[in-house]
Amino acid sequence: MADAHAHPHAHGGTGGAVPLRVAFVVTLGIALLECAGGYAARSVALLADSAYVFMDAVALGIAVAVQIQARRPATQRRSFGYARLEALAARANGGLLLGSYSSSRSKRRAASAQRKRRRAA
Repeated sequence: MADAHAHPHAHGGTGGAVPLRVAFVVTLGIALLECAGGYAARSVALLADSAYVFMDAVALGIAVAVQIQARRPATQRRSFGYARLEALAARANGGLLLGSYSSSRSKRRAASAQRKRRRAA
């Protein structure tokens, strides 16, 4: 009698897929609009912000893709199913975050070194 429990949620639903997809589409749209506006206005601030918003859209896109894959049923080869993809996606998102952080830090250091060389020359 494992099914006899009382709490307010539905089993076998979409799992929040629609709101996540909407968030992905809206975020991607905002990133594209910001990028176009930044390019048209020649605003480095808007272009930089659009890059950050685009990275948010990438993270949401990974989440949407994994959510779709995680709903696949278990097979003989994958007896647990594909639910572990969610944990791998979280790790991938963390890796992207760390990678973008270290990339921005290295770009700043390189730019700083170039400025110092120009002043010395």
